[in-house]
Amino acid sequence: MYKHTNSLKRRFTVNTSRYQTNKAKLNRRHKLCMYKHSYLIIISKYIFIILLLIYKQTGREKQT
Repeated sequence: MYKHTNSLKRRFTVNTSRYQTNKAKLNRRHKLCMYKHSYLIIISKYIFIILLLIYKQTGREKQT
């Protein structure tokens, strides 16, 4: 991380390098949030499918 900021300082002025690093941090946070959200969706789908299977099985047991 430290070396990365130094390389940025060589290319641009101090302000732009700071802006770049902040942007990268924000992007990383956003990506993490997106991953968490997608995981929640996948988990909820699995739970829904499992509940459906259980419901179907209990329905069959009641019919027979």
